[in-house]
Amino acid sequence: MSNSEVIWNIRPHHGLCVQHFHGEGYDEAFVAHMTEMVAALNRSGTWVRLTEGADDICSACPHCVDGVCEDEAKVKRFDSQVLALGLLHYGDVLTARDFTRRLRHTILYQNRMGEVCGDCQWAWICQQ
Repeated sequence: MSNSEVIWNIRPHHGLCVQHFHGEGYDEAFVAHMTEMVAALNRSGTWVRLTEGADDICSACPHCVDGVCEDEAKVKRFDSQVLALGLLHYGDVLTARDFTRRLRHTILYQNRMGEVCGDCQWAWICQQ
């Protein structure tokens, strides 16, 4: 990794969210932040560190209070499933492209989204 490359702290399940994001969100500020994050994660030279708890995407979420998600138990379950299915671990550092590619192959292409986040309020977007 060179000095020009960026590392973002990302919750494991957000690797799925960024692949389906198209402008829906909690509020205008969150949508703007998520749009910027998706663009950043799609740039060459971007790396992610899989993070337990609030990440760089959560920083603009109105449901993240003092660095903790109001639905922490549910999203922690999403994260655990992504780690298990993607053969990943908290603390892993990989390119954003490799991360999303891995999730496409181990979860999306295997039709396993329901196992990960079937009860997510945004699941309808991923099913379109």
